[in-house]
Amino acid sequence: MPDTIGYGYSSKPEDREYDLDFLVGKLEVFLDALGVASAAVVGNSHGGAMSLELALRRPKLVSKLVLMAPGGLEERAAYEKMEGIQTMWRVFMKEGITLETMRKVFRLQLFDPSLVTDGLLEERRQIAVLQPKQVLRTMKVPH
Repeated sequence: MPDTIGYGYSSKPEDREYDLDFLVGKLEVFLDALGVASAAVVGNSHGGAMSLELALRRPKLVSKLVLMAPGGLEERAAYEKMEGIQTMWRVFMKEGITLETMRKVFRLQLFDPSLVTDGLLEERRQIAVLQPKQVLRTMKVPH
């Protein structure tokens, strides 16, 4: 499973705009370097938008497509009305990333909030604090 450039533990160039064309292009380079000719692709949220774009660009590469709350199906304004998206942006851009603010975000994303353990939150927090705001500011997903 690739760690998308700009996210997770991957490199995070600050002098880039993180539009879908750039990110899916990097994913294509990665898959080509590995010699992947066919893949089942799973994407959630922004990863869902990337998965959709990859399937549109390279339909023979994507043998199966599994999407969970994918971005790119609606205008951005529709997403920005969602409580979960509003909470996520507030946490990442204003409140700061702590166990409690991460808990707020995760409670809105899971059907069963009891699955949100402190261990899971700490694992995600450690990754989230690495996220440069430049990535979030320049993320562009067409619908």
